Amino acid sequence: MKILEVEDLFIAFRGLVALNGISFSVNEGEIFGLVGTNGSGKSTFFNCVNRLYKPQRGKIIYKEKINLLKNPSYKIPELGIARTFQNLELFHYTRVLDNIMVGLHPRLKIRRFFKDFSIKGLIKSWNWDKDEAFKILDFLGITRFHARLVSDLPYGIQKLIELGRALAARPKLLLLDEPSAGMNDQETREIARLIKAMREEYGITVLLVEHDMNLVQSICDTLCVLDSGNIIKIGKPDEVTKDPQVINIFLGEEDNA
Repeated sequence: MKILEVEDLFIAFRGLVALNGISFSVNEGEIFGLVGTNGSGKSTFFNCVNRLYKPQRGKIIYKEKINLLKNPSYKIPELGIARTFQNLELFHYTRVLDNIMVGLHPRLKIRRFFKDFSIKGLIKSWNWDKDEAFKILDFLGITRFHARLVSDLPYGIQKLIELGRALAARPKLLLLDEPSAGMNDQETREIARLIKAMREEYGITVLLVEHDMNLVQSICDTLCVLDSGNIIKIGKPDEVTKDPQVINIFLGEEDNA
């Protein structure tokens, strides 16, 4: 099953083309990597999926029937799509546990509160939320930090917290925007392990924007190379990274898009 199908997606900003009619599909259960140099359109594509941007043309079909471009941004998490950001978007002066619990909101249904609207019911609901958050912290190996303020923790731990907040929504499709940015080699290896573990344990499809070619080659099933809003190559990592055009234009270049 194709969990995401992109058809002729085009978006330009004041005449500057960011995505030039791109088309590709992501299979359910895949780890699909988007790579390219600065300004190639990777983060722009994520913003289209999340409905932060409105493309001038094209479709983004989710689960073979839902056109995401016809849904408002607040509906996207409820459909089963979560995201992390290139720059950390955490609540830095709250506890780690609270940040994870924020990620639960797409799973919270209003009927939970009205079904048993009492002190006992509210306590039960709170305990359920807290237990779910602790399961995520345990999976990430950062339970010991649950009561700490985010602002007091190292950058690498903060990246894991943002990953945990997205994971708390139990998405079917997870968009990761440069998860290894700013990390050392050991932290990058741990991120790679966690991404593969998420797919196995939670059945998540991962769409990954990344500049670390060693990382994407080690975990991705498919790579899509973008350049100035155009798709240059799609295929298996070994095939893509050996392509002369990819080697000449992309490999070894820094990417901050």
